Amino acid sequence: LAEAVKQLDDSYRAVFIGDGPEKQHIRQTAGEKAILTGQVANHEISEYLAASDLFVLPSYSEGMPTVVIEALALKVPVLCTAVGGVPSLFGKHEHLLIKPRSVSNIIKAVKVYMEEGEWRKNIAEELYQTVCKDYDASKNAKALKERYEDLWRREKN
Repeated sequence: LAEAVKQLDDSYRAVFIGDGPEKQHIRQTAGEKAILTGQVANHEISEYLAASDLFVLPSYSEGMPTVVIEALALKVPVLCTAVGGVPSLFGKHEHLLIKPRSVSNIIKAVKVYMEEGEWRKNIAEELYQTVCKDYDASKNAKALKERYEDLWRREKN
């Protein structure tokens, strides 16, 4: 992502949230186009997401990244790699996902999203509905609890 930001024109900036060993490399690669926040409290993440024009997560591997679900719940456009459970989350919009390890794919997708309006309100709404229906933590916890209780009752009988 840092290399992609470096190659995009000067109208683009990227906010990198978090801390770790790559921080210095990101700064060296993207220069002033990279805003490095360091570690941010979990309750502040939604504020950063809501202020974003585009959320980008070009992971090499993932399970089901919570931050992608959070961004979709806020109807923020998401550019993500087709890894782990992300394609099933995007469903019929899987075509919006990119292949991992490709700076050129990130650059192309960012331009398509931001300059050509690829991410439309109907896509945001459909993915929001998917998140509400299938990824609501309270609903899923309740369903899991009910499943365990059912198994417990069966075991006792």
